[in-house]
Amino acid sequence: MELAFETRALRTLCEEDDVAAEKLPGEVVDALKRRLADLHAADSVLDLVVGRPDFDSTAPLVRMTLAANYVLTCAANHRTCPLQAAGAVDWQRVRRLKILTIERSESDA
Repeated sequence: MELAFETRALRTLCEEDDVAAEKLPGEVVDALKRRLADLHAADSVLDLVVGRPDFDSTAPLVRMTLAANYVLTCAANHRTCPLQAAGAVDWQRVRRLKILTIERSESDA
């Protein structure tokens, strides 16, 4: 899959280990690296099982668990989002994701 990032700071966090280590717990950094590698290697987000992808029913968003109650949130990043006949996102055809956030889940607040 092709990945983009919501902000330059988020891109730096995802691509530079020393920056990630300053801002996130070690186990989250390790999980983030694995999840990004999984995303790069996948043909579709539906190929992923690790991180328990959770697809939003109202928007083209997918959330994946990292560690220590942190969640990686991504959006389909196509000019025209692939849709199924019923109008839902066709995640099997999504080949581009934009990473939106890495944050602690609300259930741990």
